[in-house]
Amino acid sequence: MATYLLTNNPSKWDVDAGTLARWIEQTREGETVPDRWSTGSRTSGIEPGDRAFLLRQGLEPRGIFMAGIFISEVYTAAHWDGSGRMANFADVEWDTVLDPGDSLHLADLVEQIPQAHWTPQTSGTRIPDAAAARLEELWSDHVGSVRSIGDGNASHESPRKSGQGRQLDAGLRSEIENLAQDRLTAHYRAQGWTVEDMRYGNSFDARATRDGDVLFLEAKGTTTAGESVIVTPGEVRFARANPGRCIMGVLSDIDVDAAGHVVASSGTLRIIDWNPDAGHLEPLSFSFFPPY
Repeated sequence: MATYLLTNNPSKWDVDAGTLARWIEQTREGETVPDRWSTGSRTSGIEPGDRAFLLRQGLEPRGIFMAGIFISEVYTAAHWDGSGRMANFADVEWDTVLDPGDSLHLADLVEQIPQAHWTPQTSGTRIPDAAAARLEELWSDHVGSVRSIGDGNASHESPRKSGQGRQLDAGLRSEIENLAQDRLTAHYRAQGWTVEDMRYGNSFDARATRDGDVLFLEAKGTTTAGESVIVTPGEVRFARANPGRCIMGVLSDIDVDAAGHVVASSGTLRIIDWNPDAGHLEPLSFSFFPPY
């Protein structure tokens, strides 16, 4: 799955306010919104299933406020400006739409993911895979915090306190993720599996091989009881495309010390078959409630 950055400059064209409000509500309720968007000078490369993020440029607030999945390749059609010229487009289904005032701000993108180009001159720029993986994390955190506050939950945690929640402190979140990855890796290596770290640029965290068998591992860490965990659309699609070969390790009840760092010996690891359709998904990006 490739990831592309689409652009919108509201000083040239903007989504109708009523339409935008409807899209925000529809995607909040778990629906997708069919649309098409200009790919600028890009005439090829986009495939159905690739990821799309929409960046607002020009006027403040600048940042990403829509995300979805491409459902077509690039095609030509009449230009959106009504000039009679032809332009390049791709069809997309938006799965998350925010008010532009709630955008994942451009300054945060530049600071957190400096290896990507966040001020493109045209729509359709491909985001490097490692940067795309980090963007998915930031976007998932951001959407969760925006929607939690919109629900009247002033803390930056998911309203479901038994679930994974969202740690907005990047350093602590990284420590939690690394601890979960380390514990899951150690579990499989102790059973004779060879485990490769595959977190960057993939929709899974590690690949385990033993005697010709292959498993794809997904690690989730949380300071809560771990009744739900945050999963991205890419992770869901990958698990559905590889049934019976995906494993999730949920490291719950991780302790944090007074200095704000994880306690490496803490946490309870639970190993489950990672099947998105065996539990229950809620669209944030998604929350997954593993079956017991």
